Amino acid sequence: MATLFMEFGDDFQLNPQGGLLMAYGFDETRQIIERVAFTTCQTTMPDGSITPGEYYLDPTFGESLRLKVGTLSTAQALAEIQRGLRVGAASAPGVDSSQPVQFDLQPSGNTVFLTCTIPLNNGKSKTLTYSVSQ
Repeated sequence: MATLFMEFGDDFQLNPQGGLLMAYGFDETRQIIERVAFTTCQTTMPDGSITPGEYYLDPTFGESLRLKVGTLSTAQALAEIQRGLRVGAASAPGVDSSQPVQFDLQPSGNTVFLTCTIPLNNGKSKTLTYSVSQ
């Protein structure tokens, strides 16, 4: 299945013919994992206000990582993020589902450093690192 190429926080990309660019290979895998991690799902905030989901087709989609920075303990945040990312990663093309994706979460003030090591079907692995702030 093809996935539209779109870097998180940016817009769709055009191919040389003027159509929408499709993501393939590890770009597709990476973008799917990023969408799961960074898309905000409908969330009730500590003050009782509701943050609407960013993905209008499914308001429960996403792990809301940007909202969780600074609001959850490291252990609780890691457990929640790992659960959601493992589900998202398992469905991404090219991921070796017989091996778990590894996650490391390191908080530093209002920033969290997230590292994901993804085992691939070709026997290799790729590592993604992110710095996420509130």
